Amino acid sequence: MKINARVGIITLLVIGLMMVTVSTGFSAISMNVQVSVEREVKVPPKAQSNIRAITKDLILKSFKADVGKSSMVLAETKILSQVKGGFRCETRATFLYKKTYTAVMNLIRWNYVRGKATNIRTRKNYIPESEIKLQIKEGIKPSKQIKEKEKLIRAPKGKAPAEPAAATKARLKTGATQLRGGKVRTPWYKKAKGFANCPVGSSYKDAWNLTYYIAYVMHWKTHAAYYARGSAASVTNNMNVFKYGYQLRYYSNIGHGCPYGLVMSDGWILASMVAPPPYKWGVVGAVLFVNSCNAFKLPLRAAFYPGNWARVYISGKTPLYVGRSEWVDAWFWYYGLAKHKPANVALALGIAWTTSHKGYPGTFGITGYAPSSTF
Repeated sequence: MKINARVGIITLLVIGLMMVTVSTGFSAISMNVQVSVEREVKVPPKAQSNIRAITKDLILKSFKADVGKSSMVLAETKILSQVKGGFRCETRATFLYKKTYTAVMNLIRWNYVRGKATNIRTRKNYIPESEIKLQIKEGIKPSKQIKEKEKLIRAPKGKAPAEPAAATKARLKTGATQLRGGKVRTPWYKKAKGFANCPVGSSYKDAWNLTYYIAYVMHWKTHAAYYARGSAASVTNNMNVFKYGYQLRYYSNIGHGCPYGLVMSDGWILASMVAPPPYKWGVVGAVLFVNSCNAFKLPLRAAFYPGNWARVYISGKTPLYVGRSEWVDAWFWYYGLAKHKPANVALALGIAWTTSHKGYPGTFGITGYAPSSTF
């Protein structure tokens, strides 16, 4: 699945984003550079503007390979303190890989002195120091990937769901005979009470298998849940759920995203497409877990809540780790639907399990008009 970068840039510019188009030896990409200043540090506006421009150049020179792989780069430079002749700066650059949907954060520490960057140090695959202690050894991964056609299929009925790890292993044993592969009667999105979505490919085993598990839990709870993986996780299917899912209670998406939108199998769902008017009635009153990097930030978060009054909206406040963050999503639905925990408690328990068994997954945010209620 490939996204046309130039079409994406034009679309993002139309909705008024403060982005710059960067020309590299590979293609044109979108680079969003923000500059923030620590308290008690006074920085003239001209210096901030220069620091923004230098940040772009540093990223292009320091991480050329990462830039070439990316559809978008999100960068934040924090001006930490004053030094002789200028300021000490730290840049965190997140690269959104266009082929693998991986989010990678790199770090640049540098000084802005007399209009130039000096004393440059870089770190790849950066994790903030305060979060390193939360990492532990990677857990056991599924040993087999179930093959199936990429079509929209209904999650099967079943007994009360086991916890995510046990359910995933059980599915790997029983195979595709559990699935009902027939075409769903139209309009399925008007009947759906639950929808689990995964635009990434089957090579992402945790995302692939846990999307099925999430749909299983939703269907056990509602008897009307569906899921789409791969090509079926399209802009049209998801927007139909948002616009016309009048009975929708629960929604999950595991995939690539950023503050401005979500990547589906065939293109972007931008924040402007979700935000009212008109209201997206599938979102109103629903619990939504969007497992995407930085998708808790504005403007996307506001499109779901308060824009469409989601009951609960959860997503990544930082880049999220592939192979870890998906487990937070699965445990959230397990604790919320099978164990009847309030949404904020279910999220905390999911993060705790994942951190202990898989490693630090990234930071999540939760909002909505009833984020502490049982759902």
